[in-house]
Amino acid sequence: EAQRLLGEALCEKGQSDPGIAALAAAREGLEGLPRSIHMGRVLRSLARAHWLAGDFESFNRYVRRSLEIFRAANARHDCALAILMGGEVAVRRGSLIQARHYLREASRIFEALGIEDLRKKAVDEMSRIPSGDHEIKAVGSLSRISQVLNSSRDLTTVLHLAMDLALEYLGAERGVLMLADEATGELTTFAEREMDRESLDEVISISGSIVESVRSTGLPVVASDATQDPRFKDSRSVRMHNIMSVMCIPLKMGENLLGIIYLDSRGVPAGFSELERAFVGAFANQVALAISNARFVGRLYDDVSDLRLRAAERYSFGSIIGPGKKMQEVFRQVDKAAKSTIGVLLTGENGTGKELVAGLLHELSPRRDKPLVKVNCAAIQRDLLETELFGIEKRVATGIAPRSGFFERADGGTIFLDEVGDMPPATQRRVLRVLAEKEFERVGGSKVLKVDVRVISATNQDLKAMLAQDLFRKDLYYRLNGMRIHLPSLMERMEDLPVLVDHFLGKYTELNSKPRMTIVPEVMSILRRYSWPGNVRELENCVEHAVVVADGVEILPEHLPEEILESRRAPVSVVRLDSESSSLPDAIRLLEKRHILRALEDADWIQTAAARVLGIHESTLRKKMKMLSIERTQKTA
Repeated sequence: EAQRLLGEALCEKGQSDPGIAALAAAREGLEGLPRSIHMGRVLRSLARAHWLAGDFESFNRYVRRSLEIFRAANARHDCALAILMGGEVAVRRGSLIQARHYLREASRIFEALGIEDLRKKAVDEMSRIPSGDHEIKAVGSLSRISQVLNSSRDLTTVLHLAMDLALEYLGAERGVLMLADEATGELTTFAEREMDRESLDEVISISGSIVESVRSTGLPVVASDATQDPRFKDSRSVRMHNIMSVMCIPLKMGENLLGIIYLDSRGVPAGFSELERAFVGAFANQVALAISNARFVGRLYDDVSDLRLRAAERYSFGSIIGPGKKMQEVFRQVDKAAKSTIGVLLTGENGTGKELVAGLLHELSPRRDKPLVKVNCAAIQRDLLETELFGIEKRVATGIAPRSGFFERADGGTIFLDEVGDMPPATQRRVLRVLAEKEFERVGGSKVLKVDVRVISATNQDLKAMLAQDLFRKDLYYRLNGMRIHLPSLMERMEDLPVLVDHFLGKYTELNSKPRMTIVPEVMSILRRYSWPGNVRELENCVEHAVVVADGVEILPEHLPEEILESRRAPVSVVRLDSESSSLPDAIRLLEKRHILRALEDADWIQTAAARVLGIHESTLRKKMKMLSIERTQKTA
């Protein structure tokens, strides 16, 4: 007892370290009497010492243990002194709800004991709490809880923070939030504060006995003094942990129970006011709404993900995407051609996906287990193309090793001849023999080699026009063109643009470890107006560039490649029509004719270049030139 008094005196003089050491020595001396009033007084003194030292966590621990001892020993005077000290600390820390509970209980006990000076001290401390601050704090706490619940889509984070604010306002010490399973209704722990495993098990058993009550009434169950409440008389947790106040709040949306929030306090009976009960009701409504919204958003996200997957399955064919009519027709043709051995000629501008379609034709064919050999005829020197296709023998030149060609390597499988229009006439003749007779000799060799190869070819040139100019063999053309599949340019399938953009966004945000991005409407408008001379390949490069450049989660105009932005800034010329265009069709025809003539003159009448500027295929340009009677001798009007 002398060591306790010495420790208290030292702490009051500001000598915290020696004071706490003296009190620790007193506690050690009482280890043989752990539940005695003397131990309770030492713990109460340790609580005050830690408060003076600024350690509020230790203060709460020691004052709680001292209260348990005093209540068990029915030491009402000592208990009231500990409660009064708890109220004083709560006032200074701004925990006004807890302060009211503590000071009201201390005043009640001192009045019952007839100790007027201490009762007056408790009343005076209570008067230090600003009038009306209770209501202001309630509104402020609800506002903060609302902000927290709206601050994130992560339900776990926001509910943990909301529980902290509720505990702070109500002055509760512990809490647990349990959510009901949507399918079974079974309650499972979602968030907890200051709960050990034993306490959690007990809380779950307590909640089980009152769930039916809250289901039927929709009202919280509140016990200001759980030790005297018949509903908790059989609860081991209430007795063992000296639980004084209990509040169990239903979380409901309509008639559905989403979960419960359990709060308790081991300090003093709470005596929850009408304002505090109203606060709890408003808090429960906010939390229930947050849970319901989070579950709705979760289901919505799952639905969107499922729709994306189904759209990808419906609107794609292998790695090729196209929900529009033109690409759906391409998919139907590919499906039919793949099952046969017919030669397929793929036509279309550069960047439309001819190589992808060739790969798809092979993968869907009975030859899928055999090689697919890809040859870009335009990328190999014309005088070397024959050697690469058919191989070479040793005796052709000194130092030349014999090697097989692409046709040998593709035996049993498929060979894809890209840019077949760039193939020299001599090479065309040898390729024709392979297609007709399924045999050839290596360059410089005499041995006839047999091969079984399916040929898929592709070109962005007008082979029919080349036939007329004797630049391409007719017999080879008809062999290659067993079935022609035309791949539309991106300008011809603009209805596919949003789906393609979304696909490339998903691809490149994942590759660059970035969150899923969205395209603002202005950017989509720019993409729709651009001519896309490089077709889908250029679009993919554009989206990848934007994803890499963007810092946030939105693709803005400034994130697009410079050439696309420049096309938007290019001046638009105003064409004045004269009196010869008396009707709308005539006016449109004249405008189209002048536009094509201007493009041709700017391109020095190189039709491939003019078609690229106009955003149409070269064959389409020729058709329009014929239809509009455009010839080289004409000048722009």
